[in-house]
Amino acid sequence: HVLFDSQHPKFPPDIVLDASDSSFCPVLTDISSLTEWDPSDENSLRLVVYELLELFRKHQLHVAEQIDHIKFNTEFLLESDHYCRFDVHVKRREGSEDNVRVKLYIQLPVAFSSLPAYLTSDSLGDDQAILAVTFYSSDAAHVTPKLKFSPSLERALGSITNIRIPRWGDEFGSCLMDYVPEVCKRIEDKFEEISAAYGKRKELVSVFLSHFGSSLIEYDAERFSRMTFLLSYQGFQCLVHSMSK
Repeated sequence: HVLFDSQHPKFPPDIVLDASDSSFCPVLTDISSLTEWDPSDENSLRLVVYELLELFRKHQLHVAEQIDHIKFNTEFLLESDHYCRFDVHVKRREGSEDNVRVKLYIQLPVAFSSLPAYLTSDSLGDDQAILAVTFYSSDAAHVTPKLKFSPSLERALGSITNIRIPRWGDEFGSCLMDYVPEVCKRIEDKFEEISAAYGKRKELVSVFLSHFGSSLIEYDAERFSRMTFLLSYQGFQCLVHSMSK
């Protein structure tokens, strides 16, 4: 929560954190946007939030690395040139030091440029693929990975975002060093499959247009998913529709 003093609107705000994050107590002098608060600057609050988020990320990483197997996995991410963009959140059950849930949100370096343009043309921001890996106990006995896409891409791709990622602990191991590259490979393979199918549809439409162009009524020039022709045969005329998913 961000609270301003209505009696002194030029004073910097008070920041009230959730009770579940009580271990996060940043030193005020570490937040320059608060100690140097400028009420005339419209970006002042944004800078405060950015600084707090960065401090919170560092705090959460420090807490997570107190658990050996989490530290092993985060060290791999930090040392990697491809997977170093990630966030971590640690939550402990109240009154218990052993019941821990650690979530890692890893931004995967997949190339969305390989997808047909119509799938990403409506994106309002950067398209992202996030691998969320949840460790439910401090001994890594229960781990759940889940793949997530940015909302605009999720809407555009629909059901084909249900890419089957490997189970944790199967042939691809039980550490991020082995697991994350395999997930990236499966996403890229799926994107190549989508792109190849788009190319085949475009090629098919081109062939039909070259043979029956004079009979064309309409066709989908963006997705190449449908065509309509008016054909004549022995005095009969009919509309022929061709559609593909």
